[in-house]
Amino acid sequence: MKSAIFTGSTYHYRRQPREHSFTYPMPMLFLALDDMPGIERISGLFGYNRVRALSVHDRDYLRPGDISISQKLEEILNEHNLKDQISSIYLMTSPKIFGFAFNPVSFFFCFAPCKRLVAVIAEVRNTFDEKILYLLQNQSGPALYALKTGELSKR
Repeated sequence: MKSAIFTGSTYHYRRQPREHSFTYPMPMLFLALDDMPGIERISGLFGYNRVRALSVHDRDYLRPGDISISQKLEEILNEHNLKDQISSIYLMTSPKIFGFAFNPVSFFFCFAPCKRLVAVIAEVRNTFDEKILYLLQNQSGPALYALKTGELSKR
């Protein structure tokens, strides 16, 4: 698999305090985490931890801090005994556009060496920048975890 750009749409529906919904287009990047440090060589439009027209910054994902997204994922996967099963990880996200971000959900697709999908981590955010991580495993056993106060816990 290779990195790619997708165009999709996002939908929101709320019942209270009054019914409200919207749908709008949303660009998404599908990035191999191993390729991210070199993404700027593809085009000057892209930036990794740098301000560009389209940019992705480590500090915006997963746990607080400036360590790399890969290191943060390694910690999370290790805590759930998945690290040794994973050989490649892809991030599907809406990048910052000219420094501004609206990114309600990002997905981390975790693959085994045989290209089998082992797990997906969904990072869901609200407009108050609160986030919950959901770890979905493609195997028997507990399948869903949620982030609470910075830690993944069984749901």
